[in-house]
Amino acid sequence: MSVPSRIVLYSVAFLAIAALARFFGLTDMTFNLSLTISLIFCGMGIFIFYYGTHKTTQLFVSSLVFFAGLLIFVFDNFVLDSFSAIILPSVLLMLGFSLLIVFIEDTRKVKLLIPAVVFLLFPLIIALYKGTFVFDEFFSAIGEILSLIWVMIALIGLVLFFIYATGKKN
Repeated sequence: MSVPSRIVLYSVAFLAIAALARFFGLTDMTFNLSLTISLIFCGMGIFIFYYGTHKTTQLFVSSLVFFAGLLIFVFDNFVLDSFSAIILPSVLLMLGFSLLIVFIEDTRKVKLLIPAVVFLLFPLIIALYKGTFVFDEFFSAIGEILSLIWVMIALIGLVLFFIYATGKKN
């Protein structure tokens, strides 16, 4: 079984175990938190596996999975004025960051830089125009998110280290 397949399997197994533990009252972990951890682990693990291989599709999809996990975390842990108003900008930002990451991995793919910049700037311009974006709040929210999930990211990194240390990366 390949490393990416094992990462997906471990992510699904974690979701199933967390759901069973919640069902039997062993934990009060919400489904959204379980899904967040699973998506972040899966996306980060597959991305790390394919980084440097110039496999654009796998890098793009794995970074989208990672950012989807972060998006669920943000939606679940922060009070947002209008949930529906933030979905489209969030999706555009996810696409922009994913394209930018793929470009950074292989800078010869300059054609990816243009849509990445458009997807990153368009939501920002709309938010600035509507007056819904405040830089102070944005940076304080980023700090709060990092303070909440740094342990989770460190644990994911440790698990990925053990996966790669015990498996062969082809």
